Amino acid sequence: MSHHARPSIRHLKALPKARSTDLPKLKEYQQSKSPGVPAGAKTKKKKTGSSLETTTSGGCHSPEDSSSNSSSLYAPQSRYQELAVALDSNSATINHLNENIESLKQQKKQVEHQLEEEKKANNEIHKAQMEQLETINILMLEKADLKTTLYHTKRAARHFEEESKDLASRLQYSLQRTQELEWALSAVSTQQQEEDRMSSTSCPVPWQPGLPDGGVSLKLPSAGCSVLPRRQQDHFKLLLCLVVRGSLGLSQLLWVCWGHCGQ
Repeated sequence: MSHHARPSIRHLKALPKARSTDLPKLKEYQQSKSPGVPAGAKTKKKKTGSSLETTTSGGCHSPEDSSSNSSSLYAPQSRYQELAVALDSNSATINHLNENIESLKQQKKQVEHQLEEEKKANNEIHKAQMEQLETINILMLEKADLKTTLYHTKRAARHFEEESKDLASRLQYSLQRTQELEWALSAVSTQQQEEDRMSSTSCPVPWQPGLPDGGVSLKLPSAGCSVLPRRQQDHFKLLLCLVVRGSLGLSQLLWVCWGHCGQ
């Protein structure tokens, strides 16, 4: 019976890192590299420099060679398991990072949407503030116009008040003068009635000489007027010429005519 020798540790170290798809290839490589050993030969490994010496005896394997070969076979499988665990851990980490990225994207969209809403609200607030400023400016201009109008109105009111006081004073003076004239006319009328009762058919009026029509002038200092009788044809009429100088500085002539027929 022929037995194939196990691969050495040096050959196993020269192999690439094992993966799930490389495990069958590793077995084929080990079989191809194992030379044929005659029956009953005993192999011994001696390292001299860079070469390996193998001695065979009786076709039996020593316990040291068996443990070394088994550890060299399990080394790629252990490495594969470590890589598989690391790959699973990396996959979980990548999935977790992807979830975080998606969550951050959603948060970014929400923040952008919120910023858009706040921007729109700020634009509306700014627009409302500008409209309020325009309204305030218009109200300020109207206020200035109203102040100017109020100032002129107050001046006109003071002027009218002064004129009203002046007119009231003049009216008071005119009423007083009118009352004095009424008293004077009443006195003259009473005196004339007494003279008429005492007179005869001819008019015994004492005409003042020097006047062309024999008129007489009667002075009434208290009334501030003059009574001027005049003769007209056959009738006697008493014409009162009342010269009134009022507060307005105008001369007014008030003629009062009364009398009776002569003859």
